[in-house]
Amino acid sequence: MSGWSCRLKAAGYTDTKPKVPNRDMFDVGTSENLAQNRRVGLRMHP
Repeated sequence: MSGWSCRLKAAGYTDTKPKVPNRDMFDVGTSENLAQNRRVGLRMHP
């Protein structure tokens, strides 16, 4: 891809912006919620 350049930026939001609470009312981590919060966003900037 001669002449193409782009920047990749990866951001993980598990700790700062969880989709669902990591822990239940007994302060125990649930594997389903932890799996939902395990995500990475990718953006390509020209």
